[in-house]
Amino acid sequence: PLFSKMEKIEKTDKREKEAPPEKAEKKEKEKAQPQQENYISIEDFKKVEIKVGLIKEAQRIEKSNKLLRLKVDLGENRLRQIISGIALDYEPESLVGKMVCV
Repeated sequence: PLFSKMEKIEKTDKREKEAPPEKAEKKEKEKAQPQQENYISIEDFKKVEIKVGLIKEAQRIEKSNKLLRLKVDLGENRLRQIISGIALDYEPESLVGKMVCV
């Protein structure tokens, strides 16, 4: 593995346990409503450049069970190399010939 596993540590916040019921309900309502500040405007979205490419090659990376090395053709007269952490969900052979957004 590239990194060693860390043990889970349970965090407890005394303030949340001791909070009066009114404040706890208010916190739950705030969490339930989506925050507008997390969204971008349509003008900002228009600036994003999303390309669709064809996966030409896919292979596992040595000493890693989660990473794949993809060679993607974006129509730029060269292949772009992309490292992705999808090896647990996809076999490299099944990705060749698929279209992806980059």
